[in-house]
Amino acid sequence: MWCRPTVRQKWCNDVKETQNGVFRKPVDRTENKKKVGGHLSSGNAMEKVQTKGSKKWARYGGCIPVMLEALETVSNLDEALKPWEKSLTKKERTIILKEQVEWQRAMEIFEWFKRRGCHELNVIHYNIVLRILGKSQRWDEIERLWGEMRERRIEPINSTYGTLIDVYSKGGRREQAMEWLKLMNERGMVPDEVTMGIVVQMFKMAGEFKKAEEFLKKWSLCKCQVEERVNGGPRSGIRVNGSSGSSVCLSSHTYNNLIDTYGKAGQVKEAYETFHQMLREGILPTTVTFNTMIHMCGNNGRMEEVASLMRKMEGLQCHPDTRTYNILISLHAKHDNIEMAATYYKIMKDASLEPDAVTYRTLLYAFSIRNMVSEAEKLILEMDKKDLQIDEFTQSALTRMYLEAGMVEMSWSWFQRFHLAGKMSSECYSANIDAYGERGHISEAERAFNCCSEGKRLTVLEFNVMIKAYGISKKYNEACYLFDSMEKHGLSPDKCSYSSLIQMLAGADLPLKASILCE
Repeated sequence: MWCRPTVRQKWCNDVKETQNGVFRKPVDRTENKKKVGGHLSSGNAMEKVQTKGSKKWARYGGCIPVMLEALETVSNLDEALKPWEKSLTKKERTIILKEQVEWQRAMEIFEWFKRRGCHELNVIHYNIVLRILGKSQRWDEIERLWGEMRERRIEPINSTYGTLIDVYSKGGRREQAMEWLKLMNERGMVPDEVTMGIVVQMFKMAGEFKKAEEFLKKWSLCKCQVEERVNGGPRSGIRVNGSSGSSVCLSSHTYNNLIDTYGKAGQVKEAYETFHQMLREGILPTTVTFNTMIHMCGNNGRMEEVASLMRKMEGLQCHPDTRTYNILISLHAKHDNIEMAATYYKIMKDASLEPDAVTYRTLLYAFSIRNMVSEAEKLILEMDKKDLQIDEFTQSALTRMYLEAGMVEMSWSWFQRFHLAGKMSSECYSANIDAYGERGHISEAERAFNCCSEGKRLTVLEFNVMIKAYGISKKYNEACYLFDSMEKHGLSPDKCSYSSLIQMLAGADLPLKASILCE
């Protein structure tokens, strides 16, 4: 990169890499090297720029990595940016703001730019700061900045509204996000493809797939009308389901979004039509496209079409990724074809794709509920080698697997492994107590209950499943005693506690005790 001012060029040239990989600028040994306000002073910061930071920002080239390193290590902005004070370009200001992690620092730099009249700030800079503030949920600051844009006559663009809709939606403020969309429409601005995708995603996150589809229809029609006015003729492209007239050409990202929307709404036919339209338009499906289609078809029981999509994927030389195989393993396990699920796991490894936590958990759970002890234990060994955690849902399924296989001691060792790690939730303890109780292993159920009690994690749920376990083993006195002891633990029986005990006692020809509970 060409650095115009002499002082600027000199600074960039002075930063050299030493033999030990540390970037260093020649400094006066009398420079102050004390820490100031938790940050290094400018002298010390400029003397030694760590390789880590330089590598992190090396893609920008020129002086930018040095600028960013200075901003990260020097608190005072006048000192940090002094070598480039009068020569920062728009691009450099954009990158500097974009690279800020903390909203306070971003605002500090933004205000510093404004105080220096020579540093013009445009709508892109405002967009960046709005996104940073939105991620930190600084809504008041966003409102203030929006007012400032109006005062400075900085007109918002498509991406400004897209940013605001995105951060408000992800920040749990969907109504306000819709207000930004409304304001955008009132100003006669048609969302671009990126903004459209953000709005559709917002509806999908809320489970409002019909609204997502309706928005796509309106957007496609409006976009098409705008393009016809500009180009003076009709456009051919995708026609959103149910829309009429000309259509608009979309990117693969938007096609993927549209297919996903139809799939989650259960509109398989429309999703397929969109997929075939994509092919007709000459837009190559991506791995994401196929993943979405495979997932949709499998969830709707169309396993033959899943196989067809895999062949098409191979024909287009579109390589499956880890998510593709995770979907395939899950679908085949769900449709009780565990052999094919295991086959895809092998194919995945043969393709040098690394199974992730989702892969292991999906297949491990599938093995455990089918009592495939040997296969499950092989996966556990692999997971342990990779230090991958087993989720609680799978943990309790494995306990049940060992019990079904008659391996009670092994099931207890498995339970203890998780109990001693101290990460079991109340729900997980309950699931394990229930597993022992349902199979008549009352001693182990009691031990699991006591383990939960020792960890001071007892809730009504553990009492209920333990009462149920006593009922199955016909230990009615113990069940009544446990019921009465709940108050000692600061707990009150719920409806399930009462109904479970009443039904148990009534069924055991102990109506008197049951009637007392009904009073």
